[in-house]
Order: sequence, then C-alpha cells, then structure tokens
Amino acid sequence: MTNSLTHEITDRPIGNDPSLTELKLWIWRAVLCGIGGASAVAGITGLGIAITWFVVPADTMLKTTGTALVAASFPLLLLAAHCLDRIEAAEKDLKKMTNVKR
Repeated sequence: MTNSLTHEITDRPIGNDPSLTELKLWIWRAVLCGIGGASAVAGITGLGIAITWFVVPADTMLKTTGTALVAASFPLLLLAAHCLDRIEAAEKDLKKMTNVKR
C-alpha cells in the first residue's frame, strides 16, 4: 500500500468531472508557467539585445560589453541552478544522517 503524495493527488477528482484529476491540473499549470517564464525570458533578452545592437551606436564599447554580458549570463544562471540543487541534496543527506534511529 503506497501512501505517496502522487497517489493521493491522482485519486481525488476535481468538481463534478471525475476524469480531471488534481495531478492533471497541476501538470497543466506547470506547463503554462514554464511557457510563460520561457517567453518572458526570451522577450526580455530579445529586448536587451535589440537595445544593445540597434539603439547604441556601433562605434561604442557598450555594444560589445552588453553582448558579452548577455552571453555570459546564461551559463552563470545554469551554474547557479546546479549549485542550488546540490545544496538541497546535501541538506537532505544531512537530515537523513541526523535522523538515524539509534
């Protein structure tokens, strides 16, 4: 007998429609949030690149610096996300080690 959160969520229907479960609703919410977040990032990045490339005159150092900073931001964001995941994993391992029955 499993007592996981996923099992509990999928067994409870929402409203009068038994085919629509909470898990499906959360999946759709996650997909929409992911699409919205990705489009927001793409729009802001595109706006920043457009301003840097087309508004600033070509003979300035600001154009090159802005392009380099935009290009450098993506690997740094990925590194930050990886580090946060590793911190969470280390905290879980530490919690497991301290909760060992003696």
